[in-house]
Amino acid sequence: MSIKRFKTNRRLWFWISLVLFVVPWFLPIDNVLVDRPVFFWIGLFAHLGDAGETLGALDGIGMWSVLLGLPAISLGWVLQCVVVMIRGERKLSVETLDFDDVDPETLAPKIGEVTKESIVRSIREDREQSQ
Repeated sequence: MSIKRFKTNRRLWFWISLVLFVVPWFLPIDNVLVDRPVFFWIGLFAHLGDAGETLGALDGIGMWSVLLGLPAISLGWVLQCVVVMIRGERKLSVETLDFDDVDPETLAPKIGEVTKESIVRSIREDREQSQ
């Protein structure tokens, strides 16, 4: 059995991770000092003159960034992998014709000779030749 390698889709990974990172900032959390983590940002800009309040808000922002960022990046990568694998399998399932299955003069498929088995056989032969 050969291992199929998939290429990471960095753009998809970024957008999935961004959504997973931003959405929890606005969700209410029970038994926490603030109702929503986004209120740390509001506190940061509301108390710019007071150093103690500003540092407290920065501590909260840093803590929530780490607590939400690391899982968002990890889970985003896993979800991106699933999407890339599904897309890759779809590309492999498209039926292709081998040169033996077409008329050399017109390049039209030979009638009655193209079957699922002949396609699978030709793909296997191509894979064996490439190894």
